[in-house]
Amino acid sequence: MVTPALDALAADSLFLDKNYVQQAICAVSRTSILTGRRPDSTQVWDLHSYWRDLGHNYTTIPEHFKNHGYESIGMGKIFHPGSSSGTDSAAANASLARNSSACPPNRCGPCSDDQLFSWSRPFFHSPNQEGNPAGGYGDPGGKAWSAVNAEDAKNLSDAQIAQHAVDTLQQLKQTNLDKPFFLAVGFHRPHLPFIVPQAKLDLYPLDEIQLPAYQTPPVGMPQIAWSNSGELVAYSDVKLLRNGSAFSPGDVLPPQKVKELRRGYYAAVSHMDDQIGIVMASLKETGYADNTIVSFWGDHGWQLGEHGEWCKHTNFELATRAPMMIKVPGVTDVRARARAGTRVGPLRTSAFTEHVDLFSTLSELAMGVSVPQCPAGPTQLTTALCTMGKSLVPLLNRQLAAAAATVATTLATSNSSAALLSTNDDVDVSYNASYMQYPREAQMMQRSTCLDKPCVMGYSIVTRIQSRNTADAGAGAAAGIAREYRYTEWVAFNTKSHRAPDFESSVGAELYDHTADVGENTNLCGPAAVCNPADGLRATVDLLRQALRQGPLTGGGWGPWATTQ
Repeated sequence: MVTPALDALAADSLFLDKNYVQQAICAVSRTSILTGRRPDSTQVWDLHSYWRDLGHNYTTIPEHFKNHGYESIGMGKIFHPGSSSGTDSAAANASLARNSSACPPNRCGPCSDDQLFSWSRPFFHSPNQEGNPAGGYGDPGGKAWSAVNAEDAKNLSDAQIAQHAVDTLQQLKQTNLDKPFFLAVGFHRPHLPFIVPQAKLDLYPLDEIQLPAYQTPPVGMPQIAWSNSGELVAYSDVKLLRNGSAFSPGDVLPPQKVKELRRGYYAAVSHMDDQIGIVMASLKETGYADNTIVSFWGDHGWQLGEHGEWCKHTNFELATRAPMMIKVPGVTDVRARARAGTRVGPLRTSAFTEHVDLFSTLSELAMGVSVPQCPAGPTQLTTALCTMGKSLVPLLNRQLAAAAATVATTLATSNSSAALLSTNDDVDVSYNASYMQYPREAQMMQRSTCLDKPCVMGYSIVTRIQSRNTADAGAGAAAGIAREYRYTEWVAFNTKSHRAPDFESSVGAELYDHTADVGENTNLCGPAAVCNPADGLRATVDLLRQALRQGPLTGGGWGPWATTQ
C-alpha cells in the first residue's frame, strides 16, 4: 500500500510487528487499551456497555496524564463514541451531580467519549461523519465504498479531524501553554464505509487487485469460530448481492466485488496516511516534534475476504493482530541513532506484545511514572489505577542495545552475518505470548449476554514453542526449532461461575502452526469440540492448553476469575 507518512513514522519508531488486540471489535478493544485492562476485567464485551456503569471506575490513559498535570485533549475516534463511553451513563450523571457541571455539546451524545473523566477540554468530533449504512455525508445509498472528488475530500471526517489537530497544535504554540499536553487524534478510516478521494482509488488499479489466496474456511474449523460478516452486509451494495443474508462458511462474494472492497480498503489506508502526514508535519512546524512521544495504533485488524471472512469479529490472526509503533524523540528516530553510532535500520521486533502494554509504556517514557500491575482476583475490579499489561521500555532498551551491538560487531569482523541477531534473541522472556478473546452472541450493539446469561467465549494464545525432540515438533519440523502457534478454546461462559469460563465445557478448539501455515488454512485440532491433534502434536497441545488456561502470568491474568480456575 502507498503509505509514505506511516513509512516515515515506522523508520523513526519502535515497530511492534507482533502486537495484538484483546478483542477484535472497536469499543471493547478501545476500552481495553485505554484502561490497560483485558475484557474479562473491564467486563465490556460489546459495543454498548460503559465500564464505569459496570461499577469499574478504572483510570484511563488520558485521565492518568491529566491527573499528572497534563492538558488532556481528544478528537475523532479515541473511545468508541456513544453509550460505551458515557452517553446516558449513570456514572456520568453521578459525576455531574457531584461536580455541578454540564457536559459540553457532543454530536455523539452528552458525556460521550468519557468526557467528564478523561479530558481537560471538550472532546471534538468532526462536523461530518460518513459511516452510517443507511446513508450519510459522502455515502450515497449507504454503499460499502464510494469515491469523492478533491473538493469534497476536504470535508471528509478524517480531513476535518486532521485540520482540528493542526489548529490545536498551533493554538497550543501561540498561547505558550505552561504545562505538557496529551493529544489524542483518532481517525475513522480504514473502517467501513470506504469513502475515499478518487485520487486514492487511482493508486490501486482494479485490474491489479489480487483475490485472497484462500476464500474458503480453514480445514477443520469449528462452526463457532465463524463470523457471519453481518457488518458488511448492512451496506446496500453488499446486501443486494446477498439478498440481505449474512455469510455462512463457504459463501463468497463475486470476484469483482471482492476486488472493489479490497481496493476501497487500500485507498482508505492511503487517505488516512495523508492525515497522519499532515499532523506530523504540524508537530514539526510547531517545534513539538523534538519533545513529543508519538504512539500509533488501531483497534483491530481487518479481514478482506480471506477464508470468506470480512471485517473483524473473530480470533483469527488477521482480525486480532494490529502492529503498533512508538516514536521517542532523541531515542528511536533515525537521526538520534545515527548520532549515537547505532544501526539505523528499523527498530522492528517480533516479540509478542499487546494493546494493554501501551498504558504503562507511555507513562514510564513520558513521566517516569510506573503504573502498578493489577492484583489477582476480584480486588482488581475495585482497583482504580493498575495495568494488566507490561511496560515495553525494557524491550525498547533491548532493541537499542541490539542495534548498538550489531554495529560494533560489524565493525570488528569482516563477516557481517556474525552481527545479526537470531529470531529467538529478539524475544525476551517477558514478551513470549499474546492473549485475546471473543464472545459468540447474536447482538453486539446491546448489553452483552455474557454479563448475565450463559454464552460462549473463545480464548486464544499466540506463542512460540521450542520442541525438545522431533516427535513433539510437529509434521516436517526439526527438534530444537521454535515454532509459532495460535491455539484457541471456545468454552462455556457464565455457566459454572459468574462472568467466568468453564474450560471443561468446550464447544470447539483450534490449532494453527504459523511457521508452516501463516494463513491459518488448516486447523490441526480438527472439528471436534476438544482438540484432537495428530500424535506428534499432543505434547505441544498439552503445553498450549496449560498456558492458555493459566493465562498471563502478571497483571491479574485473564481477569478476576483467574485465581478460581
